[in-house]
Amino acid sequence: MKRRIILLILILISLGILYLVNKSITIKGKQIPPLSSFFSPFTGFWQNAPPTKIDPSFTVKDLQLISPAQVSFDERMVPHIFAENLHDLFYIQGYFTAKDRLWQMDISTRASSGRLAEILGPDLIERDLKQRRNGLYWAAEKTVEYWKQDKSSFALIQAYVDGANKYIENLAPEDYPIEFKLLNYKPEPWSALKAAQFYKSMEETLNGKAFDIENQNIITALGLETYNYLFPEWNPNQSPVIPDTYDSISTQIRDTAKLKIPDDFNKNLGLNKRGQLNDETNADFLGSNNWAVAPQKTKSGSPILCNDPHLRLSLPSIWYEVQLVAPELNAYGVSFPGIPGIIIGFNQNSAWGSTNGSHDVRDWFSIKWTNKEKTTYRFNGEDIPVNLRIETIKVKGGEDIIDTVKYTNLGPVSTYEIQGEEVDLAMHWIANDTSGAFVWKTIWQFDKSKTLEDFDKAASFFGHPIQNFVFASTKGDIGLKVSGLIPIKSENNGNWIMDGTTDQEDWSGFVPDSLNPKSFNPTRGFVSSANQHSTYPNYPFYYSGHFNDYRGRYINRLLDSMNHITVEDMKSMQNNNYSILAEEALPTLLKHLDKTELNTTEAGLVSLLDSWNFEFNADNPVPAIFEAWMNTTMDLIWDEIATIERKGSARKPEIWRTLDLIENDPLNVFFDIRETPERETPQTIVTMAFRRAVSELSDKLDDTEFNWAEYKGTSINHLALIPAFSRQEIFTGGYRESINAVQKTAGPSWRMIVELSEQPKGIGIYPGGQSGNPGSPFYDNFIDDWAQGNYYDLHFYNAPPKEDPNIIQTINFK
Repeated sequence: MKRRIILLILILISLGILYLVNKSITIKGKQIPPLSSFFSPFTGFWQNAPPTKIDPSFTVKDLQLISPAQVSFDERMVPHIFAENLHDLFYIQGYFTAKDRLWQMDISTRASSGRLAEILGPDLIERDLKQRRNGLYWAAEKTVEYWKQDKSSFALIQAYVDGANKYIENLAPEDYPIEFKLLNYKPEPWSALKAAQFYKSMEETLNGKAFDIENQNIITALGLETYNYLFPEWNPNQSPVIPDTYDSISTQIRDTAKLKIPDDFNKNLGLNKRGQLNDETNADFLGSNNWAVAPQKTKSGSPILCNDPHLRLSLPSIWYEVQLVAPELNAYGVSFPGIPGIIIGFNQNSAWGSTNGSHDVRDWFSIKWTNKEKTTYRFNGEDIPVNLRIETIKVKGGEDIIDTVKYTNLGPVSTYEIQGEEVDLAMHWIANDTSGAFVWKTIWQFDKSKTLEDFDKAASFFGHPIQNFVFASTKGDIGLKVSGLIPIKSENNGNWIMDGTTDQEDWSGFVPDSLNPKSFNPTRGFVSSANQHSTYPNYPFYYSGHFNDYRGRYINRLLDSMNHITVEDMKSMQNNNYSILAEEALPTLLKHLDKTELNTTEAGLVSLLDSWNFEFNADNPVPAIFEAWMNTTMDLIWDEIATIERKGSARKPEIWRTLDLIENDPLNVFFDIRETPERETPQTIVTMAFRRAVSELSDKLDDTEFNWAEYKGTSINHLALIPAFSRQEIFTGGYRESINAVQKTAGPSWRMIVELSEQPKGIGIYPGGQSGNPGSPFYDNFIDDWAQGNYYDLHFYNAPPKEDPNIIQTINFK
């Protein structure tokens, strides 16, 4: 009897173990996959350690090609695709991109369209709801219908989709990327809708930033006059993208005599924290640099084009390197995983690149409902019914969430709180517009471009996000064009929450392409952009945005002074760690520092700052002292903004404006720390900030190995934030306001330099690797070279290579 009981217990334990290893379980709110499948020697993670070469046997299964084709892989596993027509070219591009980046393609589109809770569980519900309420899924659906109107172009997208799906169709469960196994789900077919969702994810990154709600908080708390004084739109020192098209005008300085902080300031606050928008794009400034120099300024007599887009750094990288060759085009560069074509690159005749325009194209409007059900609203004197869209959020391990999103003539509606009252706001966002949404036509035309006229025409197709496209050709031409749909607004419209009962404060159309700012073959011998203002303020159309004040000025300073420029000069320039922000800020801080208040250690650190060359080099600790001092100074001066932020989102005045106030308005009411009984001055605040910053750094400063790289802590994280799949604490210099804008989690995502000689020569690098598989030797093999400022030769072929030492494998498709 006893033996039978023991046997029964063992059987029950065995059944329990079998149940557990075949079932997803939750630990601390996180689901893990069934252990049996994850650890299976036949289908589990063991299968995700690939060979260094591709097995040709799995690449030739039933490819639906019209003609023979060839793919040659170089030593960095960059595919060079040779096809006899564009259908086959993009089909093969889709196939091999899916092979290397399938999970990245999947997770990127889920993030954009609000489908993360489906695989990651309840913690992602709120984020998914936000994406649906922002209209991104709806906008992607509309975009696909817009694409379909151009049948020949849509056929090329479909060819790419079919190629990706052929790879997915041939993929056995044991070959699923490891992230699918970790999260216990399987790949879905790719589609034109997913391609549109990826496009929307880039729009969210590049034109999702707006300050309407932050500004409204400040206006509610401090008043419009004070807001206008603290946040002038134009920096008098700015060096705009297009400097020679419009006359410069002076900036008027406001009378500050009547400025004061309201007596009931601590109670008079604005939006609740629910109003804080798009925090994922605000952690690090996302920007870019590009420039092109004319033949008269180069040593070789050929133009040189440079581009380094600054985006969030991730593994896998946002870019996938490829060469595409067909009778219609021969282009080399980087592509977005999920989209056909070369986004930034060069061909036999030209090179092109891009930076973000940074214009404000996301505006918020208050809604006046006309019934209790909130299904009709007042607009232009009429009661208009909303359009209702039912959104279903699927939740892993839980019940579906059903949400109803209301759409007005201005856009989708979301609810926020203003001083304890719920307010419904409609969002007019360019990302939800299909006008000019076929941006790939622009990119494909760039891929084929030969002349400046080709470039101008191709850029005219572009809709959004607004970009600064740069161009150079073997004919010696250079050019830059601010491309995309620039909304036509009245002055200040879009800077705070506007009246949504009429269309009077909404956009009245878009600037015609013929009037978009551009500069072709300027007499100064170069064009450049770095996310600064597009023009001087007398440009005939009003615009606002989040423009950079420093990098563009330094780029223009350097290029203006340079002659006999070489590719080596351009490499040094892209990796330049000097900052005009530090050049202008540090003397102001030192001037107002009361050195009599300092102890011996603090005085020694001041000596280091005095002799600093304003370069944010990796091995130098001084940049960390400056950055901590500058940040602490901003926090102490703008403690009123911190008070506003306790109940809602807000923003500090820009650094250039703060420095201007320190120098020119030292009696300003804001130079008073509210938590102290005394009335401070710039000198007392700057001194207090220095001592506080040094105190906070004291433990680190005692370490002789401490440096800027350690303080900055640049990391390139896996898209699922899996530490084992990430690269942490990368030793590299750079600063958000230097040309080499390496930050903690963002920075140069692709550095490219092309000399447009008779046969263009390109070099480039991005911080990642071609493979999305963490077990692959090609997963992160570029990062160390990228961190050190090195480049790779970009092997450009006019015909399929034969016996080339740079080619490690070739696959022929019959």
